[in-house]
Amino acid sequence: MSKFEKGTSGNPAGRPSHNVTAAKLRELITADDIQGILTTVIEQAKQGDIQAAKLILDKVLPSLKSVEVQNTETTEPEERTVIFRVVHADGYTPENDD
Repeated sequence: MSKFEKGTSGNPAGRPSHNVTAAKLRELITADDIQGILTTVIEQAKQGDIQAAKLILDKVLPSLKSVEVQNTETTEPEERTVIFRVVHADGYTPENDD
């Protein structure tokens, strides 16, 4: 026998409502507010606030992933291209190296 009858919610009151939702915040916040918040967080990071610095860097810089790079002098051209693409994720390839 199950704990609840079929068709009957285990939470009849439903999800509790919150006073401030993300949608309401988006309506209330202005571009000036965003600029002020960003300026404050950047200043805090410059003053040594590690949490502020981490917040900025996590949003701006992608996580670095280690890759093992072979000696490109003895690597086949196709493999060399793949290595360069992995190392230079911004689209660098040996073909456009002038």
